[in-house]
Amino acid sequence: MKNKFIYALVGLGLFNASCSESWLDENPSDKLSSEGSVQNVSQAQYAVDGIYNQMTDDEYYNGDYICNFDVMADDMRVTQSGRLDTYYDYSFYTESSDATMWERPYEALKNTAALMAVIDDIAVEGDDEIAARNDIKGQALALRGLIHFDLVKTFGKAYTHAGGPAALGVPIVTDVVQFDAKPARNTVEEVYTQVISDLKEGISLLKKDVNLGHINKAAAQAILARVYLYKGDMANALTYAEEVINNSGIKLMPRDKYISEWAANGMSESLFELVNSSEDTGGGYETVGYLSDPNGYGQFAASDDFIAKLQAAPYDVRSQLLAKDELSSDEKGDRMGRILKFPGKPDQPAYTTNTRVIRLSEVYLIAAEAALGTDKTKAANYLNAVIERAYPTEDVLDTDGTTILFNHLTDIPTVTAANITLSSVLEERRLELVSEGHRFFDLVRNNMTIVRGSDYWGTLNKTIEMSFHKIVQPIPRIELDANPNMKQNPGYDS
Repeated sequence: MKNKFIYALVGLGLFNASCSESWLDENPSDKLSSEGSVQNVSQAQYAVDGIYNQMTDDEYYNGDYICNFDVMADDMRVTQSGRLDTYYDYSFYTESSDATMWERPYEALKNTAALMAVIDDIAVEGDDEIAARNDIKGQALALRGLIHFDLVKTFGKAYTHAGGPAALGVPIVTDVVQFDAKPARNTVEEVYTQVISDLKEGISLLKKDVNLGHINKAAAQAILARVYLYKGDMANALTYAEEVINNSGIKLMPRDKYISEWAANGMSESLFELVNSSEDTGGGYETVGYLSDPNGYGQFAASDDFIAKLQAAPYDVRSQLLAKDELSSDEKGDRMGRILKFPGKPDQPAYTTNTRVIRLSEVYLIAAEAALGTDKTKAANYLNAVIERAYPTEDVLDTDGTTILFNHLTDIPTVTAANITLSSVLEERRLELVSEGHRFFDLVRNNMTIVRGSDYWGTLNKTIEMSFHKIVQPIPRIELDANPNMKQNPGYDS
């Protein structure tokens, strides 16, 4: 658990007083008010940092929102029964669902509501302080949009599915809510509308400056491109993706630094990453880094099929991300299932790896997918930028220099306007974004069946059709009991 944020939250009891002995009482402070904790720009920045602090928790971006969903798809698996197996084989139900996937984002929204209630009233002097206050407000708005988006894609029906927009999403929290409030769920469409509005307003206020661990204008634009992609609004997804590609000043990280940059405190192609350290992870035992490290729990690993896919392309730099996993042994040999995207900072534990919320590589892939229906040449160019970066820029010769092992002019698996397809884009998303929490949602939003390979050891649900109700998470029991207006998702006992 992270260090508690001193201004942490509204005593907002989001869904009812009967929850007051659980997460709602974690932070006993009342609220942020003009006569309370936040009265100047420095205190406002400290307040917005509390939102980031919630997001770096292992119950959110540093764990659950990556691991739980990735093992529900086909590229990642659980090496043994334990912390992730209920998601691996979809054996969760209302009573056993992980309430923290609901609670932690709403804790962050409580921070946001508290800050937004006072941000316009804090004292500022001069243009610099006005700009700083605007930037902090922009951060809060963009984060509020991102958090609502994370919640709605977790607990609401996919927007692109039949009936998706009108289905129940999650309660929208933009204001400080009274302790005894019992809000109902907004529709998926209403939540998306709020998300897009918040991101757009945030973009209008945010600075362009890169500030490690904080969201800026380009990062918010990239997240908005992602939101539009999930909504199926390809025109707007392409517009915002291209704005980032053309004007952010961020470039794809070079191939020769691709592996080492996962350990860096600030990846060169990150648009937004959350900073982790050994001081604020509480031991880090439930983080994605510790769950993937065979010297930790080692339970989060690549599937046999995905390992084979990377090993079949030895000149793809991403194959160098494979390392020995928990299943390796003297008897069984080396199983190269660990994905080294969470190696730890230099000379530090794996759980200190920063969490990359969105990278420029993903933005190129968003642009490629979004352009498919209108400009296949453009789509191919964006996709090829990611593919080509992964391969050598010159021939690879054998040790005596007589045989070309890899011809960089012919052996890079680029696409053309004539042969690019959605499958081409999704395949590259698998290779580039593996173990970052995307694959499950890529399959769901495109209405594709999830099929796990022969190494799937679960007792249930090797194949997941999109009609299966468990592609949407259940509302946790604690919220249903606290709030009679809170309706459960279809298929679960309420």
